[in-house]
Order: sequence, then structure tokens, then C-alpha cells
Amino acid sequence: MRTIKKVWIVAFALSFWLFFTPCVQAISVHVSNAQVIHHLPPDDIPPKALFYSLPETKISQLKLAFFDNLKSHCLESSYLTEIEASYCAVIKNSFDFVAWNNLGYKLFTLGHNKAALAAYDHSLLINPQYSLALANRCGVLSRLKEYEQALNSCKLALRGDGHWGRQGAALAWNNQGDVLFNLKRYQESLKSFEQAIAINHNCASAQRNRAVVLRQLHKMMQG
Repeated sequence: MRTIKKVWIVAFALSFWLFFTPCVQAISVHVSNAQVIHHLPPDDIPPKALFYSLPETKISQLKLAFFDNLKSHCLESSYLTEIEASYCAVIKNSFDFVAWNNLGYKLFTLGHNKAALAAYDHSLLINPQYSLALANRCGVLSRLKEYEQALNSCKLALRGDGHWGRQGAALAWNNQGDVLFNLKRYQESLKSFEQAIAINHNCASAQRNRAVVLRQLHKMMQG
């Protein structure tokens, strides 16, 4: 079962790159200070190398055949794992920004950070104001240590369309606090975590993060 899942992930990573990476740069105006975005699929697989010597018409045919095969699998399968279901959601409707966000989250939880970022970017190509995708994008950029871009994404999330997951806007405040902490802006970080807790008293990660910041500030005062 693990082997099948790995093949699924690698196969979709290839189709993901072939179909959607050329569109990613369009979002840079909205979410990354006009910086060009470049993404590779999980584990930095360079799929373009596989097609280097093929003519463009042949590559297009392979793309369409691969996509059709994946779509057929999604339609015919009676059982899908969570990650497969997320893949299938965007295969069936590539304009569903919620599905793209959900795929990004599943990839993020599996540790495929660059692919997750690409999925969030595509969600935002469809709906640039989608608060949840912007907040999630902030989180994955922070994990990738792209702190300035992450901070920008969190700020945009808080000014976005207000469509959040179950954590509400606390997610963006918590992610913003994490970014500010990594930028050593500890007082601002503390305020962000406190805002997250004020919105969602049960936000355990914000509570833990607040405690970490307080210890850091105490250590700085003692030093």
C-alpha cells in the first residue's frame, strides 16, 4: 500500500508540474512582491529532464494522455486515500480554489513543502483574496524560511475575504507570530500570538508559541 501511495504522489507530482507550473508566476503580483515563483515537485524531482529531447507536440500529447488516465482513475476508483481524494478533487475541477487549498494542506502535512506552496499559489490564482489559502501559504513559506514573503502573505490573509477554516483568523495571527519570531521581532510576535488566543481561546499552538516568546523575552532581559 505504501508503494502504491508513493507511486501516486510521484505520478501526480509529474502531472502537477507539467500542467500547472507555467501559471504560477501570475500570482506574484498579488502575493510575493512581484518576485517570480519557481516550484519543483516533492523531493525536487526534475520532470522536465524526462522530456528534454521530445518535440513540443509529443510532450502535449503525453500531458493530455497522463491527465486523462489520472482523471479516469479518480472517476472509477471506489476507494481513495485522503491524499488521493485531494488530488482527484483538483483533477476533476481545476478551478476549485478550495480544492487546491485542501491539496496544499495535505501535501504540507506530508512534508512536500514546495508542492504544497504551488497548490496554495494555484488556489490564489483563482481567488487571490482567499484568506485561508493566504494564511496556509504563510505557514509553508515560514517552513521554507522565506520569512519576508511569509509575512506578506499573512498580512494579505488578514485583509482577505474572511473565509477561514475552523481556526478562524487565529490561524493567520498564529502563523504571523511564528514568522515574526523567526525574524527576531519578539514584541510583535507576542502581540500576534495574543491576538490569535483572543480570537480562539483553544488555539493550543498559539498558547505554546506565546510561552516560547515570553521565555525568550525573559532571557533577553536577564542577559
